[in-house]
Amino acid sequence: MAEYMKAQGLENLICSMLRGNDLKGYEEKELRDYIHRAGIALHNLPHNLLAHTLITLDQFNDINDLDPNSSTCKWGYWSQELAAAFAQELPAKC
Repeated sequence: MAEYMKAQGLENLICSMLRGNDLKGYEEKELRDYIHRAGIALHNLPHNLLAHTLITLDQFNDINDLDPNSSTCKWGYWSQELAAAFAQELPAKC
């Protein structure tokens, strides 16, 4: 069941990150930059899932930087949901 929760969390993140309504308003250069940064943020997550390793704080920060619901002092929904799916706790942001 834990593996399913992790996979579902990863699926939800990918869908939110790559199919969100926020992307519709991006100019071409903004969209290219966003896709590049999304690739960096998503790159190692399948390894975390299959190797049963923890998602690092750097990975969460990369995800959080892209989340339209995040801020400098607040974890966004994407990081919170992924942390919950992987049974990890996020540290205080500020």
